[in-house]
Amino acid sequence: MRRVRPFACALLSTLAFSACGGDEVDLWPAFDQVQGMALVLPGGSVRPFFLQRFEVTIAEYARFADASALPPLADLRARGDHPITWVRREEALAYLRPLGLRLPASQEWEAAAAHHLLIAPRTEATTDEIPLFTANSRETGVRGTVPVGFFEGDRTRDGIYDLAGNASEWTEGVFLLEEDGSYLLAPPESYRHALLDLAALGGVDETELVAARLDEIARRVRYVRVHGQSFVDELMPAGANLPRVRTDRLVHHLDALSTVGFRGACDAVERLALLGAEAEGRPERLERLAAWLDRLPPGADGVLRRLLREREDALAPSLVRLARARLGE
Repeated sequence: MRRVRPFACALLSTLAFSACGGDEVDLWPAFDQVQGMALVLPGGSVRPFFLQRFEVTIAEYARFADASALPPLADLRARGDHPITWVRREEALAYLRPLGLRLPASQEWEAAAAHHLLIAPRTEATTDEIPLFTANSRETGVRGTVPVGFFEGDRTRDGIYDLAGNASEWTEGVFLLEEDGSYLLAPPESYRHALLDLAALGGVDETELVAARLDEIARRVRYVRVHGQSFVDELMPAGANLPRVRTDRLVHHLDALSTVGFRGACDAVERLALLGAEAEGRPERLERLAAWLDRLPPGADGVLRRLLREREDALAPSLVRLARARLGE
């Protein structure tokens, strides 16, 4: 059930040539990449953005690892269409930066999930009307990842897959611990016991010592919101009328977990401005860009108006013409 993804195809096509005359194909990575992304129109204070429809796969990350002289992922190649996990947040960012992408902000991820078919507003539907295995959650018994997009029910109306199962995902927000410890997760018991042993040996009041040590940690430790559910999370709690998607939890920013992967995002206005600049003076690219703009959902008109309002003086003239044509101006 794995789908062909234009972004992945673009990465593989860097050595491609046309069949006629051996001319090199006009590669346009920024455009090919956005073909594999969904336009999310959240409204409110969250700006429109593009989000990759699928989590980054092992095969995609393996190509990056090979090119970056990172440890090989040979033992994982057989599961190349599964989401990459066991990656730290900084490693995810290192993968996304050269592609002009970033991790989605916490508010963006929640905006995308708000369109999820599994967490639609409560209706008269009963559990009998909803397939149990709508996502790769604990109920499937798989106990591991599956190919991205495998569960057709685990998608949003925008066509974004695997927000309710498979792997949880890193987001952009980093939270410093507050002075009151509100973001402080309980230290491992072994660490707490070590502190108490030191307190006993030194004759120091254990409460004072532990508080001082935790305060020191709070000055340098950060946590990140990880969103979505993974294959170890329960999708159908007992007595629930509808499945639910857990929104977030805090994870240490240096952790690498078997249940956490990632996907890329970018600001919609910024990406449209980039595409216009790269297509200026190139008729074939302008034709492709115009056809793609025509296929965007009706809500995209608001993005184009915002683009013109915020950037018109700096935009490529051809993009201004295309945008105004789409808007009927």
